[in-house]
Amino acid sequence: MSELNRRDAAKLAAGLAVAGVLGAGEASARETEKPRLDAVFHVMVNAKQTIRFRFDLPGKADQSFESEEYRYAVLDKDGIEVRKALMILGLNVHTTQLPKKESVVEDYPDYMFDNRHLKSGEEYYLVVSVRNLTALAKFKAP
Repeated sequence: MSELNRRDAAKLAAGLAVAGVLGAGEASARETEKPRLDAVFHVMVNAKQTIRFRFDLPGKADQSFESEEYRYAVLDKDGIEVRKALMILGLNVHTTQLPKKESVVEDYPDYMFDNRHLKSGEEYYLVVSVRNLTALAKFKAP
């Protein structure tokens, strides 16, 4: 298979999010009733493999969600999911506030990379979804 490009990865991520593949389990009826988020979602991975999230907000309404609503997947350069590539940090669930008075809000994940399941020097994609938003970051394993 040829190397996955960013546009193909974004399409794949959107499809996975819609299908619910990125979640840890089945969506409950309560999850389906939650309102859509009005924001542009960004995922960033730096050289030290620190994962950060950023929400660009239009300032129309106050919004919030719980950190347990994030769904994660790590894909290799060919778009194949890498199982066990993330491990939970054991943090308490936190509420992320997206206030209308802010234009940008940053957040942090409840997971970190488990490099035992990533090949050093290889490129990967981290795909993250929260409600109706999906984003990805390309990174290289150390």
